[in-house]
Amino acid sequence: MDDSEDHATRSGSSGASATRAIGFWAALALVMGNLIGSGIYLLPATLAPLGANAAWGWVVTIAGAMTLSFVFARLAAAVPAGGGPYAYADAAFGPAIGFATAWSYWTLVWAGNGAVAVAVVSALSLAIPALAPHAAVAAVVLVWLAVFVNIRGVGVAARVQMVTMVVKLVPLAAVVLLAVWWWLSHGSAAPDAAPPVPVTASAVAGAAALTFWGFLGVESATVPAERVADARRTVPRVTMIGTAATGAIYLAVSGAVAWLLPRAATAASPAPIADTLGLAFGGGVARIVALFAAVSALGTLNGFVLLQGEMPRAMARGGVFPRWFARETAAGTPGARAPRLRRDGHRRHARQLYPRHGRPVRLRGRGVAGGGNVRLWRQRARRGAPPARRPRGAGGGRGLRALRRMARLGPGRGGEPVGDRPPRRRRSRLSRGQARRRSRPMMLRSARIACAALCPGAPVTPPPGCVPDPHM
Repeated sequence: MDDSEDHATRSGSSGASATRAIGFWAALALVMGNLIGSGIYLLPATLAPLGANAAWGWVVTIAGAMTLSFVFARLAAAVPAGGGPYAYADAAFGPAIGFATAWSYWTLVWAGNGAVAVAVVSALSLAIPALAPHAAVAAVVLVWLAVFVNIRGVGVAARVQMVTMVVKLVPLAAVVLLAVWWWLSHGSAAPDAAPPVPVTASAVAGAAALTFWGFLGVESATVPAERVADARRTVPRVTMIGTAATGAIYLAVSGAVAWLLPRAATAASPAPIADTLGLAFGGGVARIVALFAAVSALGTLNGFVLLQGEMPRAMARGGVFPRWFARETAAGTPGARAPRLRRDGHRRHARQLYPRHGRPVRLRGRGVAGGGNVRLWRQRARRGAPPARRPRGAGGGRGLRALRRMARLGPGRGGEPVGDRPPRRRRSRLSRGQARRRSRPMMLRSARIACAALCPGAPVTPPPGCVPDPHM
């Protein structure tokens, strides 16, 4: 393993104390949950006009996705570091290419999360029509809900992912079981046979271009590899198994819908899965299926929010991102906070610097403003407190520097420390006589040096009352 690979491995393994909260089943749910979103509920309608070309498009796409998953599995076994694509690019090509890869991936993840949140709201609007006018607000709330789940800990996010994974499989399994029941009870004849569509290379390529979007996220288990128990074995296995299982589910569900529903009805349907289940359960099942689709997309949002926090953390540990992105909360999740003046420290020490008869004087506002100390000074004057020194920077835009100086010096002279800063040691004051006695030898030495430079060889007469130093 060369130096670059060592650097990538350190970026993931430096946090040895990180909680290995993701086991095999949670990692498998992360891969399959990120792959299976709300697209499978709409793709049968998009692929219906292509006929048999859609099935061949799924076959081509599944083969390509399995190739990609095999590549990620081998890389994860060789470099079991957090960051996934970043760790592999950094190990092979250095930190510059690693940073470019990680930045591109991270940007795509957090930008795509907005689209996933919109998909959740769209599915919920079918079941709850009153939510449609507030779709934008609901999407933002859902994003923050997923963030809150991940803040609670990686283990909590993994359990949510497993629950949503089980829920999203219910309607898909129902469609496949309905097709199997129809085939066993009515034979191999389709309910409404349509004329076949010729299979051509261009049609298969068009179908593959549509179906490949269903495999975005095959690398999901490689990004939080540092959180996975026995990552060198678990990550390759769940990557391969999850991709293969997802491909089988896609192919089975699409084939079942295409076999049970007429092609024209499927192409015109806004919810082909609900219409397929409506053959057996009635038309009222559409709202229930919409709720399942919303849970499916919500699980995908939860998984990608997890990746969104883990990628900058791995970059910071690798040295290509600010170090404060690698900070963690008590739950072990990334909890970056930009370095800034500590607001609580400023308030605490401002109360001690400017008291009002033993009662604290609180700063107004939540942020650190340039005029915060000015307001404090004026507030103290209005309350009739004893006159105090006007703070530095009170007259203009130097209030922030004054607050920095207050935080650096601490309350009063030589007072308590601010944060982790030790208090400044007070200088001991000397009496006038002590200062004169300490400065006399330096004055005599300076006089001798000046006389020797101006008049070489001339004797130097010490000032009256001074005893010459024999060592000079």
